[in-house]
Amino acid sequence: MVSTRPQLEEMRRSIDADLDEVIGRPKSVALLMFPFDGNVGNHMMWLAITRYLAERDVRVGYSAHAGNLDIPAMRRAIGDDPVLFLGGVTMSSLWPDHREAKRRVAAECPQNRIVQLTSTTLFIDDDDREAARHVFDGHPDVSILARDPSSAEQLESLYDGEVQVRLSHDSAFRLGARESKIGESGIGWLARNDAERLAADGPSIETFDWPEIYEPIHRTTYLALRTTGLLSRLRGSRSVGGRLGRLVNASISRGYGWASSRLVDYGVDVLSTRHVLVTDRMHPHVLAVMIGQQVVLLPDKFGKNRAVFDYSTQRFPNVHWADDADTAREIADTLMGTDAT
Repeated sequence: MVSTRPQLEEMRRSIDADLDEVIGRPKSVALLMFPFDGNVGNHMMWLAITRYLAERDVRVGYSAHAGNLDIPAMRRAIGDDPVLFLGGVTMSSLWPDHREAKRRVAAECPQNRIVQLTSTTLFIDDDDREAARHVFDGHPDVSILARDPSSAEQLESLYDGEVQVRLSHDSAFRLGARESKIGESGIGWLARNDAERLAADGPSIETFDWPEIYEPIHRTTYLALRTTGLLSRLRGSRSVGGRLGRLVNASISRGYGWASSRLVDYGVDVLSTRHVLVTDRMHPHVLAVMIGQQVVLLPDKFGKNRAVFDYSTQRFPNVHWADDADTAREIADTLMGTDAT
């Protein structure tokens, strides 16, 4: 296991300074786009920001995923306090529900500061870029944290000073180092199976993806998330406000937090079974950094991984870049102490 604690602690201080600047110290916030899926990386970001807010004594007054966002209920819960959107790749039409949620909030909540947490800026074509330009039309107070310099430059060009852009490391890094017993043998190959995939499957290596590993713990998280669904319908009633409304929203946030914590723990367990991880997903390689596992990072279709590697993770001694699957296998074999075959 490779020690990464000093670099992670330095990165956490930098992330916290960025979050302090764009969020401030409001009494409460809305935190939107809870990842109602098995993508461990999204749950890492959710867990990281909720822990940050708890440490700053900022109450999550309202939280929601793409399917249960109720803007009137949100405004009753937080008043004029800020609205935070979870990070990721959420300005592109690759994930239309996320972009539409931002557009709606910007149009209906001009009095609430909007903060887009650390994300990558990518567009599939010029039409996609043009549509993103109008997401925040007319809103007076929008801040976006970009997790690599290329994303920051694109945002500054796209919005031409109409939004505040700040460069910051991905929020998941603030989870910090954690103890895990890394397997002594084997190579794990975690490969994307969605629109951002570029690399081929690893040669002679069984591959898997996050959504495929969600099922084994689905039953233990289902009840908590089912309960949050029932509560979210309850809070839609105008009669649910005041102390009862705060209780309902707090219960929803706790349910989301429990599910995210459970999925991140499970992700650690899955990665830790192998000595070396090869992946074209960004957050699994961040998780490998956190547990001190040797990891080989491959490119994705849009350049996100390379941008994060150059800005954030090339500083870690356990992170290695490969341009293609064959090179990744060679590096992984070397890290295992064997000859490539």
